[in-house]
Amino acid sequence: MLDENSAAYRWHKMAQQCKPTEEKQAFELALSQSLNALAQVERFTDQEPYLLEFLASCYANNFWHIHRSYRDINPGHFACRVRNRDNAFEAAWHHNWYMSENQMAQRHNKKYRVRSTHIRKGKGFRYPKGRFSKANKEWESDLIDYTEDGFALVREIRHEILAIKKKAQTCTKRLHKLHKHFKKMEVLHD
Repeated sequence: MLDENSAAYRWHKMAQQCKPTEEKQAFELALSQSLNALAQVERFTDQEPYLLEFLASCYANNFWHIHRSYRDINPGHFACRVRNRDNAFEAAWHHNWYMSENQMAQRHNKKYRVRSTHIRKGKGFRYPKGRFSKANKEWESDLIDYTEDGFALVREIRHEILAIKKKAQTCTKRLHKLHKHFKKMEVLHD
């Protein structure tokens, strides 16, 4: 049941009682309101990656907090990074490896001993567990699973938001097409 104070209820009543002389103006107003609402949906979908970046960064920060606590006793082998690149959310994993003394001796920059290699995610929303087979079993495996579960949920949300954006863009195109079609009726009646 529609709320009598809602815009939807007013449009419903207008559809039942509209006079032909008011119809053109009402059509233009309804079209304008629909296009405005769809533009707001598109703005939301453009801003959402930054909110998702924050949500995922909470998981990444938790990962790093625990990772650092084991650094001196039993170091981990994986790293995660969350960012927005070209308005696209990204949560990625890297495998860390440590250079040997011989490798360090051959380097000009002796400051950084840790090197990282990006891990490809593959298809789907979640990294396959097999990509983390070298994880420290005592603590790192469970932490990666927990963090990646959170990242996967955020990736799924982003996927759905992109679908909403595409639907809004399709509806916008169709409303413009409807407007052109309505204009043909005016020509037929003149």
